Amino acid sequence: MLNKRIVVAIIGLPMTVLFILSPEPIFAAITEIILAIATIELIKNCVNNNSKHELLIMLTAAATTAFITAFIRVGAQDGVWVIVIPTIFLIWSIFTSYNWTKTIFFWWIASVLYISTLGSHFILINQINNGQNWIILMLGIVFATDTGAYTVGKMFGKHKLIPSISPNKTWEGAIGGYIVGTLIGGGIIYILNIHLSTSLIVLLVCPITAIIGDIIESQIKRKLSVKDMSNILPGHGGILDRIDSILFTAPWVYWIVIWMN
Repeated sequence: MLNKRIVVAIIGLPMTVLFILSPEPIFAAITEIILAIATIELIKNCVNNNSKHELLIMLTAAATTAFITAFIRVGAQDGVWVIVIPTIFLIWSIFTSYNWTKTIFFWWIASVLYISTLGSHFILINQINNGQNWIILMLGIVFATDTGAYTVGKMFGKHKLIPSISPNKTWEGAIGGYIVGTLIGGGIIYILNIHLSTSLIVLLVCPITAIIGDIIESQIKRKLSVKDMSNILPGHGGILDRIDSILFTAPWVYWIVIWMN
């Protein structure tokens, strides 16, 4: 009998393909829903389960995430840097130990900006010329990097990458993930015949950003003392556990393509 992780992967693959090929408004709406759920997951691990305002805190955070994502999609592409800067500051603050980073107010702001600002670039990529090809390339590289890092790390990992944040991550896994990600990405570039010079830069950058995105979420989970954000995906954890690398990679892909073209 197949384990839950494999079953979810088998079901998820065709759903991902249909998602990528869907019309832009549907693609955007589904992305906003996914980001809103990811926000709820993060916030739920921050609030006291006995809090009378727990539901209100989660729903307002989810709604704000969806609103910001939609706002960036329809008219703020060039002004996204206005909220990228505070988002970078909040990501940095997650790695600090200041008292204000332990408050629910901080986590509400951090989760909303972190997820909506970075995640909205996934929609922006879909809106540019040949956007679906760029999304396929990005997802192929991210998933291959994640799988390669996990497999190589399990088989050959000895030297810890950042033990204070994620004791299971190793240099061998990171290097293996990078190699697998670039190999799979190179194959996708060849098959889809994507703009060569731009795609090569994406190919070299994406495995690195995917690993960094995973490390950022590992630090968030360490701060919140949780193993997974939720158990909504059996064997895979939560939605945020699945999109952490994509969140950090999508802005790089979008701006590389924009600047190179």
